[in-house]
Amino acid sequence: MARPREADPPTQLRELARRLEAEGAPRCALVRGEERYFVEDALASLLASADAAGLELCRHDALDPEFSPGALLDDLAADPLFATARCILVRNADAPRKGQGLLKKVGKENSPFVRAALAFLGSERPGCLWISGRSIRADHALAKAIRASGGPLLSLRKLWDSPPPWDPDPRKSELAQWAQRRAGELGLRLSPDDAAYLAAAVGNDLGMIDTELDKLRLDGSGGARRLRESVAWSSGGTPWKVADELLGGDPARGLGALEALFRAGYHDDRQGKTEVSSTALAAIVLGTLRNRARQALLGARALARGASEEEAAGEAGVGAQKLARESFRAQLALRDARGWEGVWRDVLALERRGRTGASLDVNDFARLALRWRAREARRRTTRRARA
Repeated sequence: MARPREADPPTQLRELARRLEAEGAPRCALVRGEERYFVEDALASLLASADAAGLELCRHDALDPEFSPGALLDDLAADPLFATARCILVRNADAPRKGQGLLKKVGKENSPFVRAALAFLGSERPGCLWISGRSIRADHALAKAIRASGGPLLSLRKLWDSPPPWDPDPRKSELAQWAQRRAGELGLRLSPDDAAYLAAAVGNDLGMIDTELDKLRLDGSGGARRLRESVAWSSGGTPWKVADELLGGDPARGLGALEALFRAGYHDDRQGKTEVSSTALAAIVLGTLRNRARQALLGARALARGASEEEAAGEAGVGAQKLARESFRAQLALRDARGWEGVWRDVLALERRGRTGASLDVNDFARLALRWRAREARRRTTRRARA
């Protein structure tokens, strides 16, 4: 049986709000994901429900320098001091720590925290246990226990900042649509075009988008009409988005994305740092171009031999996920096998230049994008002439 598709983060948050309003503070909950803005929203809603229920709140954060695993275990085992029940919130439960992490097994046994948490959930002791972390697995023992207890499990990923491959309109990206909805919540009328501009200018930072919208809301001299004047372009984008734009046959969009990347850098959320070195950024973009071109070339060659799209995707190493397949289909529609062979050779030649000591910059990629567009234009003209 096919696995049900997970709801997008805003939908999950709305469902959590409805549940808290109807049922109050849940016995257990797991809030996981990389989008900090959504995670903080979910935790704020949970904490408000604990406050409304008069629970004694005990906060623990594994990233806090003063965090004490012993104090956390005591709270899980002891009775509350000032209320009838206790609410225990454990933030960043999956954060790596010197020695033993909170969730990592000791040999084949669960960690002391996991054992204590499972014991708490299986007991009659009143109170709540809520856990948050960036990447806690859905098949972790705690996640399974929370699901079995009927507690909410939220997976709050970052929103897609690119539109779906089958509809490349930038106004259709999750990020642009969220910006427009958020503007409406703040009483601003933001057009789809302005929402797309805001998402592109600020980048995939919901907190910063929220800040810019709040500034517009407080500005009495034009509001959303002054968005393009007041919002500075600060987004650096991502190397893979730049690669897709460069390969897409629209040099203006590709070079705009490339300029933004080299100007603002690439922020890696997992490592918590921003890469601004032009040498490093060029290498990342080249690597992404190489992988994209190789995948498309293998798929196009398979189609040219008479393979089905399913077989071509398998030969190219494309995963079974819908988004990956749609992106692959969009790539194949750009060029035939001969066209992708030219792209592949160009990327390899530029990569060899970089490895032999040449300093690559935006101009090198600009020449690539223009060459690809001109080559495809000539091929289309030739095909029309032959027809």
